[in-house]
Amino acid sequence: MRIAWPGKTVRTTATAACLGVAALMATPSAMAQFNTDALKSMQKEGHKILEEAQAQSEAEAQKQAQMPAQARRPFRLRSNLCLDAVGDGLAVSACDGRPSQGWLLDAQRRLVAHTGQCVMGATLRQCGTSNGQLWRQDAQKRLVNDAGVCLQAQGNPPRAGARVVAAGCSGAFTQVWN
Repeated sequence: MRIAWPGKTVRTTATAACLGVAALMATPSAMAQFNTDALKSMQKEGHKILEEAQAQSEAEAQKQAQMPAQARRPFRLRSNLCLDAVGDGLAVSACDGRPSQGWLLDAQRRLVAHTGQCVMGATLRQCGTSNGQLWRQDAQKRLVNDAGVCLQAQGNPPRAGARVVAAGCSGAFTQVWN
């Protein structure tokens, strides 16, 4: 095998191959070209992976948004106020069965609103797998995420329209969701 080098032809041997690579690396313009090409290739691959992940996430959100209402359930405080999706946040309102009060705790443990968005902290965001989006209902019936916070209605007692926030878990009745 031969390596063509501007103005020279070198027979390949282990030593010649090493010298050829070393010479290539020592040439700043060749090195910069190599790095630019490698970066462009990696960037294209990264964009492709990101686009595939976004398409998959959007398809999943759309699928969950189309789930029948009976698969969703309300989360109710003892004061008969329900967890409600309001804009990109959470509040409590009189339980009346409206779609925004229907929630799905999906197989990935995400709390999914009727819009297909997921609860992260106390806001609605595109569904993902961060600790702030992984929920469970514990033995005390609190909604607890893997970041260690609970959903809590504000006010003592909370009134219709009160915001729901992410707060440190406690024994407060405003964190108990039936």
